[in-house]
Amino acid sequence: MDASRIPTVQSMILSETTEERKDALDQLLPMQQQDFEQIFETMQGHPITVRLLDPPLHEFLPDKEELLVDVTKLQLTEPYSFKIQEKQKFLRKVRL
Repeated sequence: MDASRIPTVQSMILSETTEERKDALDQLLPMQQQDFEQIFETMQGHPITVRLLDPPLHEFLPDKEELLVDVTKLQLTEPYSFKIQEKQKFLRKVRL
């Protein structure tokens, strides 16, 4: 998967409300549509098989240890920053 898409997939996976999930899916739809259009164009009418698999979630989520290190560093260097709150929230979601 293109690295630029990972934040959108993470938003979809970690969404807390139906509206958040719908917003993320609305962003993913054009990406997936473009992928399929390219596949069909490349195959020039030849048959293709599309397999729908559930990807392992850990491949799309940030590493818990890295997040924990980031949070710890921020606690030591910027204990009152907005960044630390965001990282902590993200870490709580990833731990679930």
